[in-house]
Amino acid sequence: MNHLKYIFRTLSVLMLLGIFSACDTEDKPKPEPPKPSLEISKSETKLEVGAKEILTLKHGSGEYEITYSDDKVAKVTINQAEVTVEALSAGTAEVTIKDKKTDSSVKLTVTVNKKPEAPLPEGVVVKDGVLISWPASAIPSDGKVTLHSSITEIKTGAFKDTPLKELVMPATLKKVQPRAFEIVNDLKRVEIMGAEEMGEGAFYQCHGLEFVSLPGTLKVIGENTFAECDALKEVSLSEGIAEIAPNMFFNCTALSTLKLPGSITKIGKAAFLNCSELKSMEIPSGVKRVEDSLFKGCSVLESVTLPDQLTEIGREAFSNCVLLKEITIPATVTKIEYNAFNGCTKLKSISLPASLTELEDGAFQFCAGLTEVKFADNSKLKYIRNNTFKNCERLPSMVVPEGVEEIGKAAFMRCKSMTSISLPSTLKLLESNAFYDSKKLITFTILADEPPRNPNFGDPFNKTSPSKILKVKDPSKYEEWAKSNRFVKVEKL
Repeated sequence: MNHLKYIFRTLSVLMLLGIFSACDTEDKPKPEPPKPSLEISKSETKLEVGAKEILTLKHGSGEYEITYSDDKVAKVTINQAEVTVEALSAGTAEVTIKDKKTDSSVKLTVTVNKKPEAPLPEGVVVKDGVLISWPASAIPSDGKVTLHSSITEIKTGAFKDTPLKELVMPATLKKVQPRAFEIVNDLKRVEIMGAEEMGEGAFYQCHGLEFVSLPGTLKVIGENTFAECDALKEVSLSEGIAEIAPNMFFNCTALSTLKLPGSITKIGKAAFLNCSELKSMEIPSGVKRVEDSLFKGCSVLESVTLPDQLTEIGREAFSNCVLLKEITIPATVTKIEYNAFNGCTKLKSISLPASLTELEDGAFQFCAGLTEVKFADNSKLKYIRNNTFKNCERLPSMVVPEGVEEIGKAAFMRCKSMTSISLPSTLKLLESNAFYDSKKLITFTILADEPPRNPNFGDPFNKTSPSKILKVKDPSKYEEWAKSNRFVKVEKL
């Protein structure tokens, strides 16, 4: 009997455990079925340059990341489930499309082939890869010419007197000879892909040219390349170009903006001379000298960023940049040459670094809006040359730094607002007409123990105020000098 009771109890416990287990199983959520992987309608495609193909994505979230083994061969864009493949240039690229939400990805191999080249038009002369002549009769009605990949060089005058409007050069082209497109006035657009050398005046006076694209492969660029292309508005310069040639954009009067690649280390003389619409410029860090006449006559230029390691500013570099309001001269500059900022009438303030050793004739003459000139402590400057601050009409005063030994001819001529000037203890020479016609200049402070010389009996104070006062350490040493220079009073400092 006891044995039967034991069996009954055991069966009851097992039944209860089964019920609880079933309830527990019913409460647990069923696992979701796995989401299907991302799929694409084709894993390989072949296209010709310029062609497009549309493929389809399946099982995607709509948010994707696209990576390329070579982004120059093809471009892929995705709109919902539609994948557009655009062939850019000959080659093979593997494209990976990754779903950002599921991390699922697919790969697409894109092979791009060149378009078969049409035979050269009748009359076109090519010899050993050199395009010698492309006559007007061979220019298509739309004016666009795409050069064959067999052409490696373009000869001088190859397109002379033609109605060429647009030119696409192949990557195989290595050289454009001097004046190859001179005065091809219908030419509006030029794309150069792989050239290494461009001769002097290659596009000189192409008066209709509006857009130019230059590759980073260019190693040699001749002078006057785009000089007097007065309709040129847009220029694309690729990273790798090391030099802007002299007069390269001279008289490009429609050019308003230009971004220089960081690879540039030299900009030639007068490269932007008379670019009268150019508003701003940032000079790359590798450039050490602002060359002569670089921005001369850039009449709407308002701002220029100079590189930190710049050492020299050349002759007339910013001459007649009448809207230039401010410029920071780096602490590494040692030389500012003749007429460098001549006629910068909106320039209000200038700070000259301690590194400066040469400030040449007329460096800031006719800067009519200049109201402040600051010399850094421990200045190395020894000479204020002829005409340096001539006609700086709003400059109210000046403290010439210690170390300066000579003040040149007409250095402060017609500084009409200047009322006082302090000259250093190192001063030895005052040239004739140094302060000519600065009629409000009343107070002269000279810290030198001995009076400065006036060479050749010149008069530094010609047409200055008859009421001017001299302040010195020892008036007894200056009595005769002050009298001969028509000071009404000598005061002890």
